[in-house]
Amino acid sequence: MKSFTRIKKINGHEYLYEITPYYDKEKKKIRQKSKYLGKNVNGVAVKVRSVDQIPKKVLSHGEFVPLKQIAEDLEMEKVLSGVVPGKEVWPIL
Repeated sequence: MKSFTRIKKINGHEYLYEITPYYDKEKKKIRQKSKYLGKNVNGVAVKVRSVDQIPKKVLSHGEFVPLKQIAEDLEMEKVLSGVVPGKEVWPIL
């Protein structure tokens, strides 16, 4: 059986899927397997979440690790909780 491409419309967006029919011996019926190809852009499949994409935003927290360790060693969370309300301790740290 020959594979074919199907367009599925989900929440107003079109996506392309490769449909491969096969015979299910257990149920004695023809069934289908679908494989996601990507978003339909002018008839071409474009993968939305591909490995090749550059991340939109990268955050680095490495420079704060020594400061966090100092705050833990000095038990600043305990000291601040005695001075300011509990909800304001973490924003201050």
